[in-house]
Amino acid sequence: MGTTARPNPRRSTRTARRVPINMAVKYQGRDLVRTVNTVNISKQGLRVQTNLVLHPGQAVYAMPTKANTPSGYCRVVWASEREAGLEFMN
Repeated sequence: MGTTARPNPRRSTRTARRVPINMAVKYQGRDLVRTVNTVNISKQGLRVQTNLVLHPGQAVYAMPTKANTPSGYCRVVWASEREAGLEFMN
């Protein structure tokens, strides 16, 4: 029996890339800027490691600390204890 390739359900290819970025977020009623690390980057968004408690639908702003790193307004798509998926809104 041959194997059948499964289609990739993702909208774009993710590139594993660990770089620090600054992330502006409203957290517990305060405006904060924290440095977080990316896990991967795509045309549509970022996966980041953070110790902040983020919630799906929350707005954040990603600001690069290095050249060739995407930036802009994002929406939290999913969040766990240590990571979050951010979708670019611009």
